[in-house]
Amino acid sequence: MPNENQINKQARKLRDVMTHINDMMEFINKFDAAKHVNQIPSRLEDLEQTKMEFRSIRDILVHQAEDTEMIESLAADRREFEQKYHEIKGFFSASNPDRRTATSEQYISSSFNTTQPKVRLPKIELPTFDGDTTKWLTFKDRFESLVHTASDVPEVLKLQYLLSALKGELASQYDHTQHTADNYEPTWDSLVKRFDHEKRIKREYFKAFAALEAMKNSSADEWQHIVNESNRLVNGMERLEEPVKMWNTPLTSLLFYKLDGDTLMAWEEYSADEKADKFPKLIEFLERWIRILNSSKVGEEGAFDKKAATNAKVTRNYVRGVSMVAGLPAGMRHSIDQVASSSSPTPSSRPCEIAIEMPTMPKKTPHEVV
Repeated sequence: MPNENQINKQARKLRDVMTHINDMMEFINKFDAAKHVNQIPSRLEDLEQTKMEFRSIRDILVHQAEDTEMIESLAADRREFEQKYHEIKGFFSASNPDRRTATSEQYISSSFNTTQPKVRLPKIELPTFDGDTTKWLTFKDRFESLVHTASDVPEVLKLQYLLSALKGELASQYDHTQHTADNYEPTWDSLVKRFDHEKRIKREYFKAFAALEAMKNSSADEWQHIVNESNRLVNGMERLEEPVKMWNTPLTSLLFYKLDGDTLMAWEEYSADEKADKFPKLIEFLERWIRILNSSKVGEEGAFDKKAATNAKVTRNYVRGVSMVAGLPAGMRHSIDQVASSSSPTPSSRPCEIAIEMPTMPKKTPHEVV
């Protein structure tokens, strides 16, 4: 017959181990990467040691147990300990940058046929989401393909990836989410329920298109931003089966309000022979104009650098040639010709810069231009 004192002693040890694993759970719930990331290796060692102690003590108690109640209690302790052990280890793996990179590379390589030559692929960055409805579909697609549908990634690790992907005010709404496997599905479902509404997404796409900020400085960067955002939003609406190919007049008219008077006049010259405005044609025109400005070194502040001044004749001929195709305003061509013809360097201790005085044209509304 087992010594009752020995059983009680082992039971107290088991309770101490369970308390220790609970302390580890509290640690990951309050985990601050900036403060605690360096503790991960030592805590992983501690976790493995705790697991060994738990199994050793439990084996002794199982061997000495005589009543059903004690056996059932030990079984419950084992289930609780193993669940917390895997949650903690998964969390530490997700929070360790080196381990996380290795896990991503292993997952990517497992997607390929093992008979193929092994190629080290670049690291894939997980998508992020800040609550912008117009970016939800892209985030959802990428996160589902990389994490959500990955059967070999533990739920607690998926939760860690998900919470780290959220940014800004949206992320703060999940500050108190405990890092447990059971919380992954509810957290993901809450995001889907909040953002995955096709009708609302369509409205937000069109609203964002109409709200694009108008140009202020007529810079290549501004043109590029308008083109990029216009394409992104229109492509999003097209993905949701909106008939955007039939919306040439609405889309071009909205885009006219974002452009400056010089650009509008150039577009009128460029499309003079067209019977109607076409959105793809307008985007093509803007992209061509951006290439002209970038190629001719006309920067955001409207200046040629020293190299451009040295090669002024080549630059002038290039801009003159492409401007006839792209519809560059005549006033701008004249200004570029004047600068390109000048050979006198600007007196300055800084590298030679030749300023381009851009022609001032009256601002016109889309209705006045059309």
